Amino acid sequence: MLSLKKINTINKILIIQSSSIVFDKTVDVFKEFYPGVEVSVLASQESVSKLKEKSRIIEIIPSSHKGKFSYFKLSRYIKKKIKQKKYDMVIILYNNEQGIGYLNIDLIALFCGARYQVAYNNKGQYFIISKKYFIKKLVIETVKNLKNVLQRKIPPFFLYKYRNWQDYIKRKKEEKKKKNAIKERIRNQRKDDYRKDRILAIYDFIDLPFSFDISTFLINAEVERRKRRCKKIDIAFVCHANDPAPSRHSYVNANNFRQYLHNLGLEISRLLDSIGSIFVFDNRRLFMDFFAKFRSRYYVFPEDYKPLLPIEMCQDRPPIHAWINSAKAAKENPTLLKLNPPKEQVTLARKWILKNIYPHIPVTITLREWDSWAPTKNSNISEWQKLIDSYQDSDIRFIILRDYHKLYEDPVLVGENVIYYNEPAISLSLRAALYQESLLNLFVSNGCAALACYNRETRYILFKFTQNKLKVTLEDYWKRTGLRPGDNFHGSTKYQKIVWEDDNFETMKFHVDRMLETLRLDNALFPSFYNNVTNAA
Repeated sequence: MLSLKKINTINKILIIQSSSIVFDKTVDVFKEFYPGVEVSVLASQESVSKLKEKSRIIEIIPSSHKGKFSYFKLSRYIKKKIKQKKYDMVIILYNNEQGIGYLNIDLIALFCGARYQVAYNNKGQYFIISKKYFIKKLVIETVKNLKNVLQRKIPPFFLYKYRNWQDYIKRKKEEKKKKNAIKERIRNQRKDDYRKDRILAIYDFIDLPFSFDISTFLINAEVERRKRRCKKIDIAFVCHANDPAPSRHSYVNANNFRQYLHNLGLEISRLLDSIGSIFVFDNRRLFMDFFAKFRSRYYVFPEDYKPLLPIEMCQDRPPIHAWINSAKAAKENPTLLKLNPPKEQVTLARKWILKNIYPHIPVTITLREWDSWAPTKNSNISEWQKLIDSYQDSDIRFIILRDYHKLYEDPVLVGENVIYYNEPAISLSLRAALYQESLLNLFVSNGCAALACYNRETRYILFKFTQNKLKVTLEDYWKRTGLRPGDNFHGSTKYQKIVWEDDNFETMKFHVDRMLETLRLDNALFPSFYNNVTNAA
């Protein structure tokens, strides 16, 4: 046992607070033997706040890491700071002198540069920690743990941080089991080969528009997938960050192209079940490296795509985003019209309708209000207001979807039977769900109408399909869409109609009344999910 009386000239003491049980007693004892001594404490981060209340402590040195003390985890800054203090004595507080966890604390004491390393055990005894004592303790613990390792009871001594070795072994077994399960899953996933079993559909924004034409492009890719009998369509969107859009689309630039890319390209991709992987390249050189390496493993769409000159608008064939391609295929196989909204978005659309429209009839009006691109195609607001007014005394409630650039501005259509819904203009998949779940959807010729046209479960009327003001001849429409005046889209149902006349009140009133009467005669004048509410009541 150590006699403190034999140790003189102690001015500075460092206490390593490895135990809080005998901490106050230790401070009192050393203050009694050395009245003028300066007491510093190396404490865990968790106990710093409590120690600040003790006036007998000159300085608190917080550990650089959370949890148990470890010489190897202690930062260089803390080690250097302790050495610079040149403490006369460092004191370790033991709960259990033979505890393996104290080897690390012994290391801190030995290498802190103090003249004396003193330990206090749970018997109330003080004794010197010499290098000889430390080595002896280290050898004893090493031999003891090597025996246990051979018997598979505990891991090597340097894994001392696990107090319960059985828990440690159980934990390791669980980790191994989890790793093996993941390895097995990876092996099974690698068996699912993709080579020559997928279409690589390339939408290159250097010549293709940031618009709902992406939906037509996907339907055309679906035609190619079925033709090749492939499982999936992988999409590659190529959009160089510093030069992202066709020169004719001045509204898209390096600052906002990601908004259009995500809101249009990625959202539309959610609507087709056969979509596999989606690649978004914001660097053309990166895409060309990818294309050169993986081209041989895919069927490429379009088949004649040239990465050095990816021009679509000047080809002898129709562009890959043109209606004519899908129109011909839909004539033979109407099941191609299958841009279906995700189930979770359908649930949200139904919730909104039930909260804001039920028990009335939900009819959407999608306005085109874009002054920056072909303003003559915009909705005739005054005529649409007349249509709304004509149904004031009916069960119809009009859901107004404004153009993205007009969101949250003053309303342009008003009435007690009018409600605005802005979120679908921000979430394209929610828009598709709303169109599907509403009784009827009214449009002028607008890109977002494709979400209704490519879904046989929607009901719509599309007005102003062609215009003389745009100087587009009927022959041009025939080449681009495969339609003649009076035609509807191939594969459409009796609840899906194209009106080739302008959106004037008389025309719209006639066709809307006629569609509502058809629905009434078919006993389909209310959304089908209303029945669930009625039955529940």
